[in-house]
Amino acid sequence: MTRRSISFDRIADRYDETRGGERRGQLVATEIEPYFGRARRVLEVGVGTGIVASAFAQLGRTVVGVDISAEMLTRAHARIGSRVVRADAHRLPLMTSAVDSAYLVWVLHLVAEPAEVLAECARVLRPS
Repeated sequence: MTRRSISFDRIADRYDETRGGERRGQLVATEIEPYFGRARRVLEVGVGTGIVASAFAQLGRTVVGVDISAEMLTRAHARIGSRVVRADAHRLPLMTSAVDSAYLVWVLHLVAEPAEVLAECARVLRPS
């Protein structure tokens, strides 16, 4: 566990209400969704409480969520089911070419090595 995961564990109960909640998640999903094209299986790195992932699931996408905070993942699991996993964004626990698309919302500025995280996202993307 890292210092950052501990801090997000502490605020998980209040996170949505202080960040715009599900409405904000829906707005973000509406903006990003057109870029997915025919992608069915998408990865959210830094899924948090799952507010964006939930909106994508409602649009018919299969969302896999990764986050380092156990408490945030508990909330994401309640929203999108068992397709969440606790992991560091620098080392995604997915096979190469495992997802059709990937996205990060409100997270890249929080990671130690953004270029490594983006390289991991590229690794797990299917070609096309």
